[in-house]
Amino acid sequence: MSAAISVIMILGFIVIYNIIIEIYSVIFRMTGLTKEKSLFQTISLLTNSGFTTQESEIIANNKLRRRIATLAMITGYAFSVVIVSLIINLLLKLNMEQADNTLIIVLISFAAFILIMIVSKIPFTRKLFDKIVEGIASKILKKSKNNNVITQLDNYGKDAICEIVINFVPELLYNKPLYKTNLKTDYNINILMLKRKNRVVDVTKDTIFQKGDSIVIFGSLQNIKDIFGPSGNKKEVEEVLEKFNLENEIDLIDNYGKDAMAEVTVNRLPDQFKDTTLFRSRIKEDNHCTVLVVKRDDMPITIDKDTIIKKGDKITLFGPYLQIKKVFLDRYKDRDINNY
Repeated sequence: MSAAISVIMILGFIVIYNIIIEIYSVIFRMTGLTKEKSLFQTISLLTNSGFTTQESEIIANNKLRRRIATLAMITGYAFSVVIVSLIINLLLKLNMEQADNTLIIVLISFAAFILIMIVSKIPFTRKLFDKIVEGIASKILKKSKNNNVITQLDNYGKDAICEIVINFVPELLYNKPLYKTNLKTDYNINILMLKRKNRVVDVTKDTIFQKGDSIVIFGSLQNIKDIFGPSGNKKEVEEVLEKFNLENEIDLIDNYGKDAMAEVTVNRLPDQFKDTTLFRSRIKEDNHCTVLVVKRDDMPITIDKDTIIKKGDKITLFGPYLQIKKVFLDRYKDRDINNY
């Protein structure tokens, strides 16, 4: 391989590297991270710099983001090996007698590289590229086009500023003027801006949200997710669950003889937890299972005797593994555990 070809390939890989950075940044933004945090964490992962800030917890504590991060680290390592190999090859192939021809090829390649980088920074190009990546990522991440897109712009403790693209109007807001929704008084959510058909619209007490609106809001992050996330349209979620007859998922974390620690994703609410509190479900007394953690929208919530388990929750339990299966899996419900 000649020195000129090595240079061209290095510049080509740098272009591809920048494209990959943008792709992972867009994917992380789709999981709810801000643009700044997405870019920082993407570069950290691809360069194998490691997690050195508290911001890394927003990735480490989220199952989906951990998977994306793992793939990003593998991608970054592979590209590092390739680029280092090409640079070593370039140094070995350098020939002073061919310096003039090599220099001309390098200059042309470098000019093309600069042109590509300039074009990639044009807002229209970036917007078009992001739209294409979001479309592909939606299919990979299995995000329904009917789900609202929630992007966290910044956070302040438990509060956050979020931009939301409304693909379905939540049940709380459906066909209601803003003053009747009690967003501010009951849910501590303030509407900062509303865009409709790419034009900023004045927000008044009589504003009614529509499909396709884009809003910027400030308030409790948990309430924002509860209202505008998939659970915000309870009827739609229940219809989907009934249609596909989803079963609860049990991931075994560790086992200790007949006992085990397991994480249960609640896709269908067991009869034991319907319309009752954790205390009244008697899961500890009747099934000898202790609920250790309850995650809602991938965030741990405070649990006590009055906690109500909901569809979509992720529960970490400790107890007899077969009892856990008996409670959460329909096919085990009528089995006599004592015969195992």
